[in-house]
Amino acid sequence: EVVDPDNQWLWRQNRRRLEIEPIRDALLVIAGDLDRQFMGQAQVPPASKLAESKVARKLFDSPRRTLYLPINRAALDDVFATFDYVDPAVSLEKRPTTTVPHQALFLMNHPLTMHTGYRLAERVSKSATSTVDRISLAYRIIYSRAPRADEIELSKKYLESTILDDSPAAELAGWASYCRSLLLTNGVLYVD
Repeated sequence: EVVDPDNQWLWRQNRRRLEIEPIRDALLVIAGDLDRQFMGQAQVPPASKLAESKVARKLFDSPRRTLYLPINRAALDDVFATFDYVDPAVSLEKRPTTTVPHQALFLMNHPLTMHTGYRLAERVSKSATSTVDRISLAYRIIYSRAPRADEIELSKKYLESTILDDSPAAELAGWASYCRSLLLTNGVLYVD
């Protein structure tokens, strides 16, 4: 990078943020919930019902790949609207990309992220017994790599400050918080 910092000679891929579709799909994979059925569509209710927010929310909560979810042109889901999804009635050659603070806050507090954090916490708790093994498993599931020594130490400190007592519920909540913090990093949201 010192020789060609602007990547003028295209010797590496430029970092870019993922679109909402692969982010949502990655969260479903990490949670172990992705429906891998090829093609087809989720069951779409009649247009009169689709405008209702509860019906639209249920469609977004489907475990199907985002590609197969129906898009309601009258009421675009908040997640799509927040992450630069284009107006479905307009044809564009390239989707605009913005990176603004409210996207991170929105994703941090979204039910899918919360659910994924708990599901991952359950997975690592059932599959590993020691704290280091659980941390390593979480890294392998999310980043497909082992954590470095400094990441393990930071993770231990985070868990010590988050798990407030020895009850199973407090431990699961602490691990879920830790897993959510790993989910919201550039390693998940960006492609290098």
